[in-house]
This record gives sequence, C-alpha cells and structure tokens, in this order.
Amino acid sequence: MKVLKFDLLYPEEYFKEIQKENAALIDKMNLHEYVDWIHQQKMGYGEVITNEFRREGWEVLDYYFQDIVYFNKVKKHSGIRLSPFDIFSKKKRKAYYHATLKDVFNSFTDKFTRDWILGESYAWRFIEYYKPDIIFIREPIGMSNLMFEGLKKKYFIVSLVGCNMVGLKNWRMDFSNLIFTLFPEYKNYFNANGIDSELFEYGAVELEKYTGPKKYDVTFIGVLGTKVQLQKTELFEKVASSVDFKWWGIKGDMIENFPNLKRTWQGYAAGTKMFDIYQQSKIVLNDYPFNAKGGASNIRIKEVLSAGSLLLTRFSNDLEKLESMGVLKTFIDADDCLYKIDYYLKNEIEREEIAAKGYRLSTTEFAGRKAMKPIIETIKERYKLSL
Repeated sequence: MKVLKFDLLYPEEYFKEIQKENAALIDKMNLHEYVDWIHQQKMGYGEVITNEFRREGWEVLDYYFQDIVYFNKVKKHSGIRLSPFDIFSKKKRKAYYHATLKDVFNSFTDKFTRDWILGESYAWRFIEYYKPDIIFIREPIGMSNLMFEGLKKKYFIVSLVGCNMVGLKNWRMDFSNLIFTLFPEYKNYFNANGIDSELFEYGAVELEKYTGPKKYDVTFIGVLGTKVQLQKTELFEKVASSVDFKWWGIKGDMIENFPNLKRTWQGYAAGTKMFDIYQQSKIVLNDYPFNAKGGASNIRIKEVLSAGSLLLTRFSNDLEKLESMGVLKTFIDADDCLYKIDYYLKNEIEREEIAAKGYRLSTTEFAGRKAMKPIIETIKERYKLSL
C-alpha cells in the first residue's frame, strides 16, 4: 500500500526558526532524510501517524505544501519541472481551476500568488508521479482541497479533521472518500450529507519520563488573542496578572487589548521545545475555543499528560472520568482556576502524584500506537470496499 500524506507544520513561525538554525545540516539532506528530520522535531503528531502507517507495512511519503525547502527537495527528487507559463495550459490548469482570472494575471507580478498556484499544480503533478493508493490529508494543510475534485475516483482520499474548521475557505467535504473527525457534530453532518465519516481520538506522543527540575510555575502554549479564543484569552489575562505565568504561541490581532499576555509572551514553541517546556512546568493550563460547545477535544490534553506535568483545564463532561481517576484537575471559572493554581503550587507532593498518574495513563491507554489502530483498520476496510 502506497500512501501520500499531505501534512502541516504548525506553527509555521516556529518551524522556520528551527529550520534556519539547522540550515547547513538541512542543505545536505535528500528528500527522505529531510522528512525524517522533520519527524524528529515531533511537530504536531504527524510523525506518530506516519510511523504507525509504516509499522503496518505501508510505504508512506509526507508532503508539506507550505515549506519551500521541502518543495525544492521534492522537485530534485522527482525531476518534475514547472514553468509559470503552465498557468495558461488548459490541461495543467485543472489542478487549480478554482483560481480566479485575477489571481492568474496577478501571479506574473505577485510572487505569493504565483507560488500558491504553481505549488498546487506541482502537488497535482506529484500525485501523478508518486501513484499512491491512498491520499491522506491532515486538515488544514494550507492548500485548497478543491484541487482534489475528481481525484477520489482514481485514488482513495482520506481526510483527518483534527481542528476547528470554522472560517476555512476552499474546502469541500465531498472530495474525500472517508473523513475522520474529533467532533461528533462534524461526523453527524458529514454522514447526513452522504460522506463516510468516523470519530477518532489523538493518542499521546511517547516521551521518556522526566525527572529534572520544574523551572516554570504556570505555562500555556497555543493561540491567544483571537475572536475564537476570546474566552481563553480573557481567562489567561487574569491569570497572568496574578501569578508567574509564561506562554508561547501565536498572537492574534486582539492581543494588544491584553497587556499582561503581551508582557508574558515568550515566543513560539512546538514539537520538542514544547515538550521540554511542558516537562519543566509545575502546572500547564488548558482551555477551549468558544465553539467547542463545552467539549474537551484538543490534543493538548494528551500532550501534557505525556509530559508528566499537572494539567489544569476547564471543566468538561468529557473529562469527568479522567478527573475521577486522579490524572488531571479541572476548574470552572477564573477564580476557581487561580485558587487551584495557588493550591497546587503550594502542595508539590500532591501535584506530582497527579502528574505521575497522568504520565502512566499516557503510556498505556493513550499510547499513540493504540489510538492509531482503529484508524488504520477503518482505512483498510473502506479501501478494500472501494476496489
């Protein structure tokens, strides 16, 4: 089984930082060595999915649309060449037919538009070159999925919706044969519209148990300062005004209204740096966007448990069982959050006992291999039925 897996590198700002730091090393790598290097950075669970596919005996290649370094290496690997004049080729234009004529003409003077159009055309050509049995897409991958129209008749297309899709442009559910999603309401919607869909859960990344010092009191890594994340942003602004709080992540356009979050921002973090921060934190906070509707479905929960630190997250019915097992703690509002921060900073033994239980659970019930098994079995079953 050959799988071409379209994946994302998030946050892109952090990835560009580590890419620049390792530029000399990366320059000497071929395509497969570069993909292996990306996997070593543990960027957003992508390496877990690929490794489990390979463990199944599948041949897998990851494709990173947003990365120009990857783009140059894949061009060298495949030998495929494109010209800006391909934009006017009727045959090749099918890959980006959704681009407006204005975009096409702008592409001759605007490098961003030109790179976008040629990038999608190149992805189309690479699919033809690689000849996968399955195209696996982790959304949102930074490119329009409209280019996959018509391809589901030739390839089995699987999409994994592991994030909120509100506001996503140029995305059509009917261009996939099978969609995995974290959200029951998404699954119900897809099914009601005739699209095969199943729920999935993220597993935990396997990390060695950390026994070093905890140098951060309270931390958070993620997006703050956007309309979607407003509840979370207002909560953490209050936390930042009251305790020793540090956060890393993307600053939304509303962040100027939150001076304490501006003051406590530490830069970007993801992958191995993110896990280092989590492991060195006494308490890691978590909350959900307003449109999560009270559900606790983000990957951060599993990430923090696997790091072996105390997770303090907003209450959700989804978490009642985990809290009763003593592997995390929840809060109901800002005052309750601040009370529990103060309590667990003062009670180290109790705090670390909870964190240790969470770590043990992450290595057994939440192990990435276990979480990927139903995904793999479903893909095998549906692919067989499609033949």
